[in-house]
This record gives sequence, structure tokens and C-alpha cells, in this order.
Amino acid sequence: KGKTVEVGRAHFETEKKRYTILDAPGHKAYVPNMISGAAQADVAILVISSKKGEFEAGVDGGQTIEHARLAKMIGIKHLIVLVNKMDEPTVAWSKERYDDIVEKITGHLKKCGFNPKKDFQFIPASGFTSANIKDRVKPEVCPWFDGDSLMGTLDALAPFERNDSGALRVPIITSYKDRGVVTVMGKIESGTITLGQSLWLMPGRTPVQVASLSNETCNFRTGRTGENLRIGLKGIDEDTIRAGSILSEIQRPVPVVSEIEAIVALIDLPKEKQLFTSNFEAVFHAHTAVEECIVKSLVATIDMKTGQEIKKKPTFAKNGESVKCRIVLNRAVCLEEFTTNPQLSRFTLRDSNKTMAFGKVVNV
Repeated sequence: KGKTVEVGRAHFETEKKRYTILDAPGHKAYVPNMISGAAQADVAILVISSKKGEFEAGVDGGQTIEHARLAKMIGIKHLIVLVNKMDEPTVAWSKERYDDIVEKITGHLKKCGFNPKKDFQFIPASGFTSANIKDRVKPEVCPWFDGDSLMGTLDALAPFERNDSGALRVPIITSYKDRGVVTVMGKIESGTITLGQSLWLMPGRTPVQVASLSNETCNFRTGRTGENLRIGLKGIDEDTIRAGSILSEIQRPVPVVSEIEAIVALIDLPKEKQLFTSNFEAVFHAHTAVEECIVKSLVATIDMKTGQEIKKKPTFAKNGESVKCRIVLNRAVCLEEFTTNPQLSRFTLRDSNKTMAFGKVVNV
């Protein structure tokens, strides 16, 4: 059908950095896959069509803004908006059209919580002619743009803070069996991993040993925080691995919990359930885990700007409000508190193809 379903991945290197591309689906039926893909990313590139009609369809009723909002919730720090198809005859590198798109998208991104001064930037480009992707666009084609190309912009981004000294955590995206060895893929969210290291596969405390570390092109002895790696494991069946499994250090294992206290921001409750109350049911998505959940009790309404509690034990909460609540999960999930490891504490609540709320775990 010409739609991306799974998250595609590829690797490339520039003179300055090593990159992993994760191509996430845009179609609304595959948003859960998009969430698990985007959860591994440091930078998001939102590709927008500048063609007449296509841009409007994506923004006014399409997925463009929901994806930006999800990226923000998942914890992506920086967003690059790539205004594509600038070579298209209805656009023809027009400055007016580009400025119009920048203005509209900036308004939406501010609402999603991105700071226009430092969190996102715009680049006009054409994937078809590859103008402004690797090399800067020629002045005779686009005289009004004096910024860098997409690759130049990525290379110039400041390095991200990495939690190298933390306990090892690798959420597993996929696994497969190759010549008797089970290989898993995932991003190291904190800590470091070395060849021959003994680990636990949580939840379930299955002991495993690291047999190999590699990306598409070369093998490693040690993997550091932020790397996307293939990890070969000894002493395990493929059936043991489920969605939401995490490779964890033995000395400092990841908490496995079935009840959490969390701060939840409500953004889009369905028409038939406009009030968020106890016994509210939803589907809980965190890193690569997906579980049914139910709200046990509301603890307090929270002021989003200050983080202070406004009202204790409210009976309900509405769209646009933020609430501290207790959530019970159908099955135990590996989660950590936000102060310990933000990547393993963020989650979204969804229902029938729609994201209703997002939140972070404050207590496990």
C-alpha cells in the first residue's frame, strides 16, 4: 500500500558523527510503532510537504502535529522541520510559501511545548533533487536561504547529555534467532555494556550472557549510552523475550512494577469519556512495552507550570488539566522514576487509535 508499518533503520557516518536513522510510520493506524521507534531517538526530523494541498491536508486534519506532540512527550529534545518538495512546480522555491509554512508550524510547535528559541529549526529542501540535504542549496536556485544543509545542521548540534555512569538499561525493540544465537536490537538508555558481561533479562530475571555486539557495519567490545546495537545473547530462548523486555545490570536491576504513581497531562479525551476519573481504562505505552491499565485513584490536580499540587483528591479531571494519579497495570512492566531515568519513566495513554494523555512515573 506504500505505507511504512515497521520502524525502518539504517546507519551512516559523516566526518564528525555516527548516525542511526529510524524511519517511523506516519499513518495513524501505526502510531504505536511510531512511539516505540521515536522513543529511541535523540533528534526528530519532521518532514513536511510544501506542495499546495499536501501541506494543508497534513496539518489541518492529518498526522503532522500529532507526531510533533508525541515526539515532545517521548522526550525528544530537538526537532528539525524539513520543508520538503520545494522544487515542486506549485512552490518553485517560493519564499512566501516557505515563510507561510514556518509561521503556521511554529504556532503549533509552541502549543506542543517546544521553545522556538532553541528547540527547533526549519530547513527548506528537495529530496527529489537532493538540494540542501547533504550539500547546501545553490544560490541561483534559492537565493534567500543562507543557512546550512540538513547534514551540516545535524553535525553542528551540541552533544547530548548521556548517563554513562547509570545502571545498564537496554529496552529491546526486536529479536530474532540466527544460527542458534538469539540476537536482540535496542538502544542503550544508560550505562555501558561489554562483551562477555552477565545480565538479567527483565521482567523475569532470566540470566543471559553477551556473546556479540555490533551495528550494521562493525563489531564492538563495549557499547556506550546512546548507541543503537545488535546484541547476541547466550543462554536464552527467543520465546522468553516479550514486548517491553529490558536488558538490565545484575547488581542494579530495573524495577518491575504493576502499580505506579504518575503525573498525567490530559490532551485529547474521547467524546464518550470526557472525564478522567478512577476506573478509567486505557492502553499504556512506555518504551517498548504495551499493556492495558486502569486508573485506581486520583491523588491531586497539578499546576503544569510550577509542578505544585492545587487540589487534593479531585473526583475527576478534564482535557488540558494535569493530574497525579495511581495506575494499575494488567501485567508487570519495567519502569523507573523520572528522577532516576527519564527515558524509562515516560509513557502515553491511548485508546482506539488516539493518544489521550501522556505522563511520567514519579513513584514505583
